[in-house]
Amino acid sequence: MEAATQTRRGTVLFVDDERRVLTSMRAMFRRDYEVLLANSGAEALDLLRDQAVDVIVSDQRMPGMTGVEVLKQVKELAPGSMRILLTGYADLKAIEASINEGEVFRYLTKPCPSDELKRAVGLAAEAARHARGEGEEAEEIEEIVAIEPLPEVPSPAPQALPAARVETPDEEHELIELWPIEPEPKRAARTAPPVDLSQRAARAEPQPPKASDAPKPPKVTPSPEHETVPIRLRPRSASPKRAARRTNEIRDVDLLALTTDQAMVDMLEQALDGSHRLHVATDLDGAVAALEKHAIGVLVTDMAVSQHEISHLTALLKQHVPELITIVASDRSDAQVLIDLINFGQIFRFLLKPLHAGQCRLSIESAVSRHRELAADPTLVRRHVVAS
Repeated sequence: MEAATQTRRGTVLFVDDERRVLTSMRAMFRRDYEVLLANSGAEALDLLRDQAVDVIVSDQRMPGMTGVEVLKQVKELAPGSMRILLTGYADLKAIEASINEGEVFRYLTKPCPSDELKRAVGLAAEAARHARGEGEEAEEIEEIVAIEPLPEVPSPAPQALPAARVETPDEEHELIELWPIEPEPKRAARTAPPVDLSQRAARAEPQPPKASDAPKPPKVTPSPEHETVPIRLRPRSASPKRAARRTNEIRDVDLLALTTDQAMVDMLEQALDGSHRLHVATDLDGAVAALEKHAIGVLVTDMAVSQHEISHLTALLKQHVPELITIVASDRSDAQVLIDLINFGQIFRFLLKPLHAGQCRLSIESAVSRHRELAADPTLVRRHVVAS
Protein backbone atom coordinates (compact mmCIF):
# COMPACT_ATOMS: atom_id res chain seq x y z
CA MET A 1 0.00 0.00 0.00
CA GLU A 2 2.79 2.41 0.91
CA ALA A 3 4.64 1.70 -2.36
CA ALA A 4 1.48 2.38 -4.38
CA THR A 5 1.01 5.71 -2.61
CA GLN A 6 4.57 6.70 -3.35
CA THR A 7 4.13 5.82 -7.02
CA ARG A 8 1.00 7.92 -7.31
CA ARG A 9 2.63 10.96 -5.76
CA GLY A 10 5.66 10.67 -8.04
CA THR A 11 9.38 9.99 -7.72
CA VAL A 12 12.01 12.70 -8.10
CA LEU A 13 15.74 12.08 -8.45
CA PHE A 14 18.17 14.87 -7.52
CA VAL A 15 21.73 14.69 -8.83
CA ASP A 16 24.46 16.88 -7.30
CA ASP A 17 28.04 16.40 -6.17
CA GLU A 18 27.42 18.49 -3.02
CA ARG A 19 25.88 16.54 -0.16
CA ARG A 20 24.45 19.65 1.50
CA VAL A 21 22.46 20.45 -1.65
CA LEU A 22 21.03 16.94 -1.75
CA THR A 23 20.10 17.18 1.94
CA SER A 24 18.25 20.44 1.25
CA MET A 25 16.39 18.91 -1.68
CA ARG A 26 15.26 15.95 0.41
CA ALA A 27 13.97 18.26 3.13
CA MET A 28 12.14 20.44 0.60
CA PHE A 29 10.40 17.69 -1.40
CA ARG A 30 10.03 14.61 0.83
CA ARG A 31 6.48 15.48 1.92
CA ASP A 32 5.20 15.52 -1.67
CA TYR A 33 7.35 12.97 -3.53
CA GLU A 34 9.47 9.91 -3.08
CA VAL A 35 12.92 11.50 -3.17
CA LEU A 36 16.01 9.74 -4.53
CA LEU A 37 19.52 11.22 -4.25
CA ALA A 38 22.60 10.65 -6.40
CA ASN A 39 26.02 12.12 -5.71
CA SER A 40 27.23 11.70 -9.32
CA GLY A 41 25.98 11.12 -12.84
CA ALA A 42 27.06 7.47 -12.81
CA GLU A 43 25.17 6.87 -9.56
CA ALA A 44 22.07 8.50 -11.05
CA LEU A 45 22.14 6.28 -14.12
CA ASP A 46 22.50 3.19 -11.94
CA LEU A 47 19.39 4.22 -9.99
CA LEU A 48 17.44 4.72 -13.22
CA ARG A 49 18.24 1.20 -14.36
CA ASP A 50 16.63 -0.21 -11.21
CA GLN A 51 13.47 1.89 -10.81
CA ALA A 52 11.14 4.29 -12.58
CA VAL A 53 11.65 8.01 -11.96
CA ASP A 54 9.26 10.79 -12.96
CA VAL A 55 11.59 13.80 -12.72
CA ILE A 56 15.38 14.16 -12.73
CA VAL A 57 16.85 17.42 -11.46
CA SER A 58 20.57 17.55 -12.17
CA ASP A 59 23.31 20.02 -11.39
CA GLN A 60 25.48 20.95 -14.38
CA ARG A 61 29.03 21.21 -13.07
CA MET A 62 29.96 17.87 -11.54
CA PRO A 63 33.22 15.91 -11.75
CA GLY A 64 33.26 13.00 -14.15
CA MET A 65 30.00 13.71 -15.94
CA THR A 66 28.25 17.05 -16.46
CA GLY A 67 24.53 17.53 -15.97
CA VAL A 68 23.92 17.78 -19.72
CA GLU A 69 25.76 14.51 -20.27
CA VAL A 70 23.65 12.88 -17.56
CA LEU A 71 20.38 14.15 -19.02
CA LYS A 72 21.41 13.15 -22.53
CA GLN A 73 21.81 9.56 -21.33
CA VAL A 74 18.61 9.80 -19.29
CA LYS A 75 16.75 10.71 -22.49
CA GLU A 76 17.83 7.38 -23.99
CA LEU A 77 17.63 5.26 -20.83
CA ALA A 78 14.34 6.63 -19.42
CA PRO A 79 12.62 8.75 -22.13
CA GLY A 80 9.47 9.10 -20.01
CA SER A 81 11.35 10.91 -17.24
CA MET A 82 11.17 14.71 -17.25
CA ARG A 83 14.54 16.47 -17.22
CA ILE A 84 15.45 19.67 -15.37
CA LEU A 85 18.92 21.24 -15.35
CA LEU A 86 19.86 23.32 -12.30
CA THR A 87 23.12 25.25 -12.44
CA GLY A 88 24.86 28.26 -11.02
CA TYR A 89 26.69 29.08 -14.23
CA ALA A 90 25.33 30.56 -17.46
CA ASP A 91 27.46 28.36 -19.70
CA LEU A 92 26.49 28.95 -23.34
CA LYS A 93 27.67 25.55 -24.52
CA ALA A 94 25.78 23.87 -21.70
CA ILE A 95 22.62 25.81 -22.50
CA GLU A 96 22.81 24.91 -26.19
CA ALA A 97 23.48 21.27 -25.35
CA SER A 98 20.59 21.21 -22.88
CA ILE A 99 18.31 22.11 -25.80
CA ASN A 100 19.82 20.00 -28.58
CA GLU A 101 20.99 16.97 -26.60
CA GLY A 102 19.21 16.90 -23.25
CA GLU A 103 15.88 18.35 -24.45
CA VAL A 104 15.33 19.71 -20.96
CA PHE A 105 11.94 20.72 -19.60
CA ARG A 106 13.39 23.62 -17.60
CA TYR A 107 16.76 25.33 -17.27
CA LEU A 108 16.97 26.84 -13.79
CA THR A 109 19.79 28.96 -12.42
CA LYS A 110 21.09 29.05 -8.85
CA PRO A 111 20.13 30.46 -6.48
CA CYS A 112 16.69 29.29 -7.57
CA PRO A 113 13.73 30.44 -5.43
CA SER A 114 12.12 27.45 -3.73
CA ASP A 115 8.64 28.25 -5.09
CA GLU A 116 10.00 28.39 -8.67
CA LEU A 117 11.78 25.06 -8.24
CA LYS A 118 8.71 23.45 -6.64
CA ARG A 119 6.49 24.69 -9.46
CA ALA A 120 8.85 23.33 -12.13
CA VAL A 121 9.10 19.94 -10.42
CA GLY A 122 5.32 19.87 -9.89
CA LEU A 123 4.57 20.54 -13.57
CA ALA A 124 7.16 17.97 -14.63
CA ALA A 125 5.79 15.30 -12.28
CA GLU A 126 2.23 15.95 -13.45
CA ALA A 127 3.32 15.63 -17.09
CA ALA A 128 5.05 12.32 -16.37
CA ARG A 129 1.96 10.94 -14.62
CA HIS A 130 -0.31 11.93 -17.49
CA ALA A 131 2.04 10.29 -19.98
CA ARG A 132 1.61 7.07 -17.98
CA GLY A 133 -2.17 7.53 -17.92
CA GLU A 134 -2.27 8.09 -14.16
CA GLY A 135 -3.36 11.72 -14.18
CA GLU A 136 -6.79 13.19 -14.73
CA GLU A 137 -8.35 12.48 -18.10
CA ALA A 138 -6.73 14.70 -20.70
CA GLU A 139 -8.85 17.62 -21.80
CA GLU A 140 -9.74 17.99 -25.45
CA ILE A 141 -7.49 20.43 -27.26
CA GLU A 142 -9.53 23.13 -28.93
CA GLU A 143 -8.72 24.54 -32.33
CA ILE A 144 -7.18 27.99 -32.18
CA VAL A 145 -9.42 30.92 -32.93
CA ALA A 146 -7.19 33.59 -31.46
CA ILE A 147 -3.96 33.81 -29.49
CA GLU A 148 -3.87 35.59 -26.15
CA PRO A 149 -0.51 36.96 -24.96
CA LEU A 150 1.54 35.46 -22.17
CA PRO A 151 3.26 37.72 -19.63
CA GLU A 152 6.04 39.72 -21.23
CA VAL A 153 9.20 37.74 -22.00
CA PRO A 154 12.16 39.79 -20.71
CA SER A 155 14.48 41.16 -23.40
CA PRO A 156 17.96 42.60 -22.99
CA ALA A 157 17.42 44.96 -25.90
CA PRO A 158 17.71 48.64 -24.82
CA GLN A 159 14.54 49.58 -26.72
CA ALA A 160 12.27 46.66 -25.95
CA LEU A 161 8.95 46.71 -27.72
CA PRO A 162 5.79 46.74 -25.54
CA ALA A 163 3.90 43.53 -24.91
CA ALA A 164 1.18 42.43 -27.31
CA ARG A 165 -2.11 44.24 -26.67
CA VAL A 166 -5.33 42.35 -27.23
CA GLU A 167 -8.66 43.87 -28.25
CA THR A 168 -11.89 41.94 -28.70
CA PRO A 169 -13.98 43.30 -31.60
CA ASP A 170 -16.44 40.40 -31.64
CA GLU A 171 -17.14 37.01 -30.10
CA GLU A 172 -15.43 34.97 -32.83
CA HIS A 173 -11.98 36.51 -33.19
CA GLU A 174 -9.47 38.55 -31.27
CA LEU A 175 -6.88 40.94 -32.61
CA ILE A 176 -3.25 40.90 -31.55
CA GLU A 177 -1.62 44.31 -31.88
CA LEU A 178 2.06 44.14 -32.86
CA TRP A 179 4.42 46.88 -33.93
CA PRO A 180 4.85 46.70 -37.72
CA ILE A 181 8.13 45.46 -39.15
CA GLU A 182 9.71 47.25 -42.09
CA PRO A 183 9.08 45.34 -45.34
CA GLU A 184 12.02 43.28 -46.55
CA PRO A 185 12.71 44.04 -50.22
CA LYS A 186 14.93 40.99 -50.79
CA ARG A 187 12.27 38.30 -50.53
CA ALA A 188 8.51 38.07 -50.22
CA ALA A 189 6.73 35.25 -48.36
CA ARG A 190 6.16 32.25 -50.63
CA THR A 191 2.98 31.17 -48.94
CA ALA A 192 0.69 33.86 -50.37
CA PRO A 193 0.67 36.97 -52.61
CA PRO A 194 1.73 40.21 -50.88
CA VAL A 195 -1.00 41.65 -48.66
CA ASP A 196 -1.87 45.29 -48.07
CA LEU A 197 -1.46 45.44 -44.30
CA SER A 198 -3.33 48.75 -44.05
CA GLN A 199 -6.47 46.99 -45.30
CA ARG A 200 -6.19 43.83 -43.15
CA ALA A 201 -8.42 45.06 -40.33
CA ALA A 202 -11.05 46.36 -42.74
CA ARG A 203 -11.60 42.98 -44.37
CA ALA A 204 -14.20 40.85 -42.62
CA GLU A 205 -13.45 37.82 -44.78
CA PRO A 206 -10.86 37.36 -47.54
CA GLN A 207 -12.29 37.63 -51.05
CA PRO A 208 -11.29 35.17 -53.78
CA PRO A 209 -8.66 36.72 -56.08
CA LYS A 210 -9.61 37.74 -59.59
CA ALA A 211 -7.66 36.36 -62.51
CA SER A 212 -7.02 39.88 -63.81
CA ASP A 213 -5.61 41.12 -60.57
CA ALA A 214 -1.83 41.32 -60.52
CA PRO A 215 0.01 41.06 -57.16
CA LYS A 216 0.85 44.43 -55.67
CA PRO A 217 3.70 45.21 -53.27
CA PRO A 218 2.75 45.59 -49.61
CA LYS A 219 1.93 49.11 -48.47
CA VAL A 220 3.33 50.07 -45.10
CA THR A 221 3.20 53.69 -44.00
CA PRO A 222 5.74 54.45 -41.24
CA SER A 223 4.36 56.60 -38.46
CA PRO A 224 6.21 58.47 -35.73
CA GLU A 225 3.50 57.32 -33.33
CA HIS A 226 4.26 53.65 -34.13
CA GLU A 227 0.75 52.71 -35.17
CA THR A 228 -0.02 49.10 -34.43
CA VAL A 229 -1.04 46.57 -37.07
CA PRO A 230 -3.94 44.23 -36.19
CA ILE A 231 -3.32 40.56 -36.98
CA ARG A 232 -6.35 38.30 -37.20
CA LEU A 233 -5.94 34.60 -36.54
CA ARG A 234 -8.56 32.26 -37.93
CA PRO A 235 -8.96 28.53 -37.31
CA ARG A 236 -6.80 26.30 -39.48
CA SER A 237 -9.77 24.12 -40.33
CA ALA A 238 -13.53 24.06 -40.04
CA SER A 239 -13.35 21.54 -37.21
CA PRO A 240 -13.82 23.29 -33.84
CA LYS A 241 -11.62 20.79 -32.00
CA ARG A 242 -8.53 18.77 -32.77
CA ALA A 243 -8.93 15.02 -32.76
CA ALA A 244 -6.08 12.71 -31.86
CA ARG A 245 -4.65 11.07 -34.96
CA ARG A 246 -2.64 7.90 -35.32
CA THR A 247 0.95 8.57 -36.29
CA ASN A 248 0.63 6.66 -39.58
CA GLU A 249 -2.22 8.98 -40.60
CA ILE A 250 0.03 12.04 -40.36
CA ARG A 251 1.98 11.86 -43.58
CA ASP A 252 3.27 15.15 -44.91
CA VAL A 253 4.25 17.91 -42.49
CA ASP A 254 4.38 21.56 -43.52
CA LEU A 255 7.31 23.69 -42.37
CA LEU A 256 7.40 27.44 -42.00
CA ALA A 257 10.67 29.41 -42.21
CA LEU A 258 10.48 32.90 -40.68
CA THR A 259 13.56 34.68 -41.99
CA THR A 260 14.86 37.38 -44.30
CA ASP A 261 18.06 35.42 -44.94
CA GLN A 262 18.00 33.93 -48.45
CA ALA A 263 21.01 31.72 -47.68
CA MET A 264 19.10 30.18 -44.77
CA VAL A 265 16.10 29.46 -47.00
CA ASP A 266 18.33 27.86 -49.64
CA MET A 267 19.97 25.66 -47.02
CA LEU A 268 16.60 24.55 -45.64
CA GLU A 269 15.41 23.67 -49.16
CA GLN A 270 18.58 21.69 -49.74
CA ALA A 271 18.14 19.87 -46.44
CA LEU A 272 14.48 19.05 -47.13
CA ASP A 273 15.09 17.98 -50.73
CA GLY A 274 11.34 17.95 -51.36
CA SER A 275 10.53 15.68 -48.41
CA HIS A 276 8.20 18.25 -46.83
CA ARG A 277 6.49 21.45 -47.95
CA LEU A 278 8.35 24.63 -47.01
CA HIS A 279 6.58 27.98 -46.62
CA VAL A 280 8.54 31.20 -46.13
CA ALA A 281 7.60 34.43 -44.35
CA THR A 282 9.81 37.46 -43.90
CA ASP A 283 7.95 39.10 -41.00
CA LEU A 284 5.54 38.26 -38.20
CA ASP A 285 2.49 39.27 -40.19
CA GLY A 286 3.40 36.86 -42.98
CA ALA A 287 4.15 34.13 -40.43
CA VAL A 288 0.74 34.52 -38.79
CA ALA A 289 -0.93 34.42 -42.22
CA ALA A 290 0.89 31.16 -43.01
CA LEU A 291 -0.08 29.67 -39.64
CA GLU A 292 -3.71 30.56 -40.38
CA LYS A 293 -3.70 29.03 -43.83
CA HIS A 294 -1.57 25.92 -43.39
CA ALA A 295 -1.32 23.19 -40.75
CA ILE A 296 2.29 24.05 -39.90
CA GLY A 297 4.02 21.32 -37.90
CA VAL A 298 7.53 22.77 -37.60
CA LEU A 299 8.55 26.43 -37.33
CA VAL A 300 12.14 27.37 -38.17
CA THR A 301 12.64 30.95 -37.08
CA ASP A 302 15.57 33.31 -37.43
CA MET A 303 16.19 35.50 -34.38
CA ALA A 304 17.57 38.18 -36.72
CA VAL A 305 14.01 39.03 -37.81
CA SER A 306 13.27 40.50 -34.37
CA GLN A 307 14.71 38.87 -31.27
CA HIS A 308 12.17 40.30 -28.85
CA GLU A 309 9.09 39.62 -30.97
CA ILE A 310 10.28 36.15 -31.98
CA SER A 311 10.72 35.24 -28.31
CA HIS A 312 7.23 36.51 -27.54
CA LEU A 313 5.62 34.78 -30.53
CA THR A 314 7.39 31.51 -29.70
CA ALA A 315 5.97 31.60 -26.18
CA LEU A 316 2.45 32.35 -27.45
CA LEU A 317 2.51 29.60 -30.04
CA LYS A 318 3.83 26.97 -27.64
CA GLN A 319 1.08 27.76 -25.18
CA HIS A 320 -1.72 27.59 -27.75
CA VAL A 321 -0.30 25.19 -30.36
CA PRO A 322 1.76 22.79 -28.22
CA GLU A 323 2.18 20.30 -31.06
CA LEU A 324 4.00 22.97 -33.12
CA ILE A 325 7.74 22.28 -32.88
CA THR A 326 10.09 25.26 -32.98
CA ILE A 327 13.68 25.39 -34.19
CA VAL A 328 15.52 28.66 -33.58
CA ALA A 329 18.48 29.80 -35.69
CA SER A 330 20.79 32.68 -34.88
CA ASP A 331 24.22 33.96 -35.79
CA ARG A 332 25.11 34.36 -32.11
CA SER A 333 24.33 32.87 -28.72
CA ASP A 334 22.93 34.80 -25.77
CA ALA A 335 22.67 32.92 -22.49
CA GLN A 336 19.57 34.67 -21.09
CA VAL A 337 17.75 34.60 -24.42
CA LEU A 338 18.33 30.86 -24.77
CA ILE A 339 17.21 30.20 -21.18
CA ASP A 340 14.00 32.14 -21.84
CA LEU A 341 13.46 30.22 -25.09
CA ILE A 342 13.70 26.97 -23.13
CA ASN A 343 11.46 27.95 -20.23
CA PHE A 344 8.95 30.16 -22.02
CA GLY A 345 9.02 28.66 -25.52
CA GLN A 346 10.11 25.03 -25.08
CA ILE A 347 12.13 25.28 -28.29
CA PHE A 348 13.22 21.95 -29.73
CA ARG A 349 16.56 22.85 -31.31
CA PHE A 350 18.95 25.82 -31.46
CA LEU A 351 21.13 26.14 -34.58
CA LEU A 352 24.01 28.55 -35.07
CA LYS A 353 24.25 30.21 -38.48
CA PRO A 354 25.48 29.68 -41.10
CA LEU A 355 23.43 26.51 -41.30
CA HIS A 356 24.67 23.24 -42.79
CA ALA A 357 22.48 20.89 -44.80
CA GLY A 358 23.29 17.78 -42.76
CA GLN A 359 22.68 19.55 -39.47
CA CYS A 360 19.39 20.99 -40.75
CA ARG A 361 18.23 17.63 -42.09
CA LEU A 362 18.77 15.85 -38.78
CA SER A 363 17.13 18.63 -36.76
CA ILE A 364 14.12 18.86 -39.07
CA GLU A 365 13.52 15.11 -39.20
CA SER A 366 13.70 14.94 -35.40
CA ALA A 367 11.29 17.87 -35.16
CA VAL A 368 8.87 16.28 -37.64
CA SER A 369 8.97 13.05 -35.65
CA ARG A 370 8.24 14.92 -32.41
CA HIS A 371 5.37 16.83 -34.06
CA ARG A 372 3.83 13.56 -35.21
CA GLU A 373 4.08 12.13 -31.70
CA LEU A 374 2.33 15.13 -30.14
CA ALA A 375 -0.34 15.31 -32.83
CA ALA A 376 -1.08 11.59 -32.46
CA ASP A 377 -1.23 11.67 -28.64
CA PRO A 378 -2.45 15.01 -27.19
CA THR A 379 -1.70 13.85 -23.63
CA LEU A 380 2.02 14.25 -24.40
CA VAL A 381 1.68 18.02 -24.84
CA ARG A 382 1.79 18.36 -21.06
CA ARG A 383 5.48 17.51 -21.34
CA HIS A 384 5.96 20.89 -23.03
CA VAL A 385 4.07 23.24 -20.73
CA VAL A 386 5.76 26.64 -20.79
CA ALA A 387 6.54 28.82 -17.81
CA SER A 388 4.17 31.67 -17.03
